[in-house]
Amino acid sequence: DPSLTRAYLYENGIDAAACVRIAEALRGNTRLDFINLRCNDIGDDGASALAEALKSNTTLGVLLLQRNDIGDVGASTLAEMLLSNTTLTKLSLSYNGISDDGASTLAEMLQSNTTLTHLDLNDNDIDVGASALAGALKFNNTLTHLDLDENDIGDVGASALAEALQSNATLTKLDLFAILFRKIAQKIDRLVKINFLAESEEVARRSKIKLRIEWML
Repeated sequence: DPSLTRAYLYENGIDAAACVRIAEALRGNTRLDFINLRCNDIGDDGASALAEALKSNTTLGVLLLQRNDIGDVGASTLAEMLLSNTTLTKLSLSYNGISDDGASTLAEMLQSNTTLTHLDLNDNDIDVGASALAGALKFNNTLTHLDLDENDIGDVGASALAEALQSNATLTKLDLFAILFRKIAQKIDRLVKINFLAESEEVARRSKIKLRIEWML
């Protein structure tokens, strides 16, 4: 259907070969802005095919790929795509076995990408890769929601995120339930709330300066 703008293809047993055909259709599509492919079996080959197609696609805004076993290789090809794609605003990669290597390539992308606002990495295998993502947040001023729930983030990664939020004024939601009961979580929560409530980025930064002074006392 040439008028279709949303495609719901979740839980359809779609494998890499079928995903390649979907990717080929995407190359010439100028209307589709939403694809839900969660709970299929596209693997890293399917993710790579989608990434290649989306380098030239100019309409897709949301891509949901939860539970597709794309791993670090798939995450890396999608990160590379987002260096040139200028329309995708939401990418969901939860439950995909992404480790620190995949998180690091996504972090490199975030340092220059200016369109992605929501990145979902819930329930992967990320630990120190959170430090790389934190480093990207010091440069990125577009992302507003980062989901890192249910990963393996330790104190090093959590502290790096807290430090990054001292300067980042645009992230308004950071999901980190796995570290909810650590002291550092309270600091992160306060910094994100400042971003959410502030009338402008400048107001957020001034509020954080006051907060740093309070923490030093």
